Amino acid sequence: MNTKTQKYFFLILFLAIFFQANSQKAIKILAIGNSFSEDAAESYVDDLAKADGVQLIIANLYIGGCSLETHWNNASNNTAAYSYRKIVNGDTTKLDNKTLAYALGDEAWDYISFQQVSQYSGRYNTYLPFLPNLLNYVKGLATNPEVQFCMHRTWAYATNSTHSEYDYYQKNQMIMYDSIVNVTGLIAAKMGINIIIPAGTAIQNGRSSYIGDNFNRDGYHLTYGLGRYTAACTWYEKMLSRPVIGNTFTPKGLSASDIQIAQKAAHYAVLEPDKVTTMVQQSVDFVKMIQIDFGSSTIMSGTPWNNLTNTTLGSSINGLLDIDGNNTGVSITVSDAFGGINSSGPASTSTEASLPSTTTSDSFWGNGTGVYTGLTEPTAGFLVAGLDPEKEYDFCFFSSRTGATDNRETTFNVTGSNQKTISVNSSENNSNLAKVTQIKPKSDGSVSIDLQAGVNNNNSYKFFYINALQIYPTTQVSEIKLSTIKTFRIYPNPVKDVAFVDSDVELINLQVVDLSGRIVLDCPKSVIKSLDLSRLSSGSYIIRSGISKVLLIKE
Repeated sequence: MNTKTQKYFFLILFLAIFFQANSQKAIKILAIGNSFSEDAAESYVDDLAKADGVQLIIANLYIGGCSLETHWNNASNNTAAYSYRKIVNGDTTKLDNKTLAYALGDEAWDYISFQQVSQYSGRYNTYLPFLPNLLNYVKGLATNPEVQFCMHRTWAYATNSTHSEYDYYQKNQMIMYDSIVNVTGLIAAKMGINIIIPAGTAIQNGRSSYIGDNFNRDGYHLTYGLGRYTAACTWYEKMLSRPVIGNTFTPKGLSASDIQIAQKAAHYAVLEPDKVTTMVQQSVDFVKMIQIDFGSSTIMSGTPWNNLTNTTLGSSINGLLDIDGNNTGVSITVSDAFGGINSSGPASTSTEASLPSTTTSDSFWGNGTGVYTGLTEPTAGFLVAGLDPEKEYDFCFFSSRTGATDNRETTFNVTGSNQKTISVNSSENNSNLAKVTQIKPKSDGSVSIDLQAGVNNNNSYKFFYINALQIYPTTQVSEIKLSTIKTFRIYPNPVKDVAFVDSDVELINLQVVDLSGRIVLDCPKSVIKSLDLSRLSSGSYIIRSGISKVLLIKE
């Protein structure tokens, strides 16, 4: 290679390295704050950036409970009172006894944020003259001529907060939230600050979801997991102008539904920073079964069962767990009160659902006629919310009352955008389930379940019962991928009671699996000629052995 060619080669190489380095230039953010910026900026923002391939340097000038007045006094006196926390490439360095001037000169910051101490955040006069003075001071020392200034809009306290200065807002969360929104908007406009980071709005959005007012660890600071993650999502989307929904970073201990709620709460806050976007009917995908036990608080089923123990109107469970213990975001609420709780359920059952005795031994009841224990509850019911309106779901009920010789038929009406009805005689029932399939929720993601005495119920009070409910997404037959290798066949198909097995090879074992993936019948024998399916509910099942599968319809 001659000298001229070498020079040309190294020039191209230098330019390539230069442009690559600049194309990956780190975004630099400094928060002048306190523990609320610790909650929001120090936790997870860098992780979200790394998951999205973004280089970020983020730092916090920290003094716990620091007000704008104290920041200004520290600046004017050059007081070395700060813990300077700086995160670069996931590594955090903490330097104590640093001045504001030191941090401002440490990097050519792209963004610098200000915030008021939480109790004063919604009180206009506490910002003046301290924020104008502080802003002018920072402008004089910032080394990036294109630096942009931000207002960190913090969150209102939890409803039950015992913070000593919650009285400023009449101990009312919405009064505090509205005050913070109004004051930070006015102050930002007065100061010429064009960027408001709406972390407080994101938290308020999240509180309207099934999670409720559970974003704080002590009434005002955020929880280390979900609370901090929600605020960090807001900082990330607002500061970096990149969508946070779908970001793959997941803090430990948060479920998939928690992640979805946090990301959506932040996204909606960035879109609508000055108002709460309700998330009451937010649907969250779930693929595993939800199980609910209705009965006494003294006889509860263990996790992952969900226990509803109050029969009164409005009683509810938010964030129902699936069989793996994951929070699904689905809720159930008593929409029509029951009469009470009955403790005469079977201790053991032989249903395909494999229900524990803690679930079957007690139930909610209503009475279709007459007055019993001073009550008449001719109907009762639930509202299930948070389902995906584009999917279909199956509902499987167990209803039983032992020691009864009359007919106590219970009818379940399940209504979404379509409606189906199923009945079962609850008297001495230990083997029969009532199951409806392919219920599509209403457009708001809800399904109503109404209970009443069945037409065959001849009890003098017409008692009806519910012990347990299972909910799971319907698996469409068209979506089931069956093996093309057939080593056996099942006949007749559809089948009513007994199915016969015809196999060309010795079967190691045979399993009957419902469409939620649960094994309802296991036959480990090597020679299988027939299957007694009489106790199975009507519907579709998979018969499998090894890699071979056959779809079976049970009438």
